Amino acid sequence: ALTSAVSVDVVDLFGTPEAGTATAGVDYSFTSPATVTFAPGSGSGSSQSVTLTIVDDGTTEEAETVNLNLANLSDATGQVSIAALNAQTVTIVDNDLPTISFELASSSVGEGDGSHNVVVSLDVPGGGPLTEPVTADLTDAATGTATSGSDYAAVGTHTVTFAAGSHSGATQIVSLAVLADSLVEGPESLNLQLGNVSGSANLGTLSSHTVTISDDATASVSFTIDSSTVVETDTAHSVSLVLSTSPGATLAVPVTVYVSDALSGTATDNADYSTFGTQSVSFGAGLGNGATQNVALNVLGDFLVEGDERLTLRLASIGAPATLGSPSDHTVTITDNDTATVSFDVAGSQVNEATGTHQV
Repeated sequence: ALTSAVSVDVVDLFGTPEAGTATAGVDYSFTSPATVTFAPGSGSGSSQSVTLTIVDDGTTEEAETVNLNLANLSDATGQVSIAALNAQTVTIVDNDLPTISFELASSSVGEGDGSHNVVVSLDVPGGGPLTEPVTADLTDAATGTATSGSDYAAVGTHTVTFAAGSHSGATQIVSLAVLADSLVEGPESLNLQLGNVSGSANLGTLSSHTVTISDDATASVSFTIDSSTVVETDTAHSVSLVLSTSPGATLAVPVTVYVSDALSGTATDNADYSTFGTQSVSFGAGLGNGATQNVALNVLGDFLVEGDERLTLRLASIGAPATLGSPSDHTVTITDNDTATVSFDVAGSQVNEATGTHQV
């Protein structure tokens, strides 16, 4: 234990060749020298501390250092000395790192637009400016439904750079080339991502961006005509559906359309025609404008004089990327082939004048 007090100065080397990179009075404050005293009776392991006040300056910068030394030991006994560990470096880690992110989480572009700009933005705490350049790589995540090389030009790697001096809100634009085709394929997506940040920066919250490419080619399915007629003696009747596309377009994938009995006509299901229910027909990939498919209606003959009767077939639903066209209803008239006549039993009859009445 100490028999007398021992004091030593903690000295900031700021202003000397051995100084750290932090600036006194800007990045921190410290009263140098700061003298600490170990009282008589202090033993091995006793400690004293000095306070270094860190300034939260709102400036984006590299980590900075403060170099402190022990000096000017005062010991009445002459038996206390400064040990080998007589220096300490305090590293001030910046909490004001800028972030790089997409400006929006998603955007859309028409297939025929040719190009599409995606905006990457910089956010700097305190507004900036940057003290050094920062970069991030924009790449294709390859997880969307659009196909690189056919729906859009290969993205590769775009390095987005924000120069030193840039302020919060600065933007960089990456342009994507959108490729048009004549396929009816519906909207497709392209997922972009940011990564590989260099410099004193982090990725922001919006590190991914989805681009939706809307299809310029369209397709719809409708009945070829809105009505038809069949004689009751016929056992089968075909009703035609037609595919309509924009000029030159073809289906990229098969399309299935469902046709159902609206059950709203005067004909009776399972009496005048076999139960129709819901039937499906498919238009295969590669088919274009004017392609047709048929559904079959089985007409049931009977011996009833009932007149013409009707039923309505309806397009119920269709698979993407096609839509239902017009007419979406088709009325089938079943012409009755059974007839009846009314006549006198005989061409003439005779009655006595005195009879009073006569049945004809």
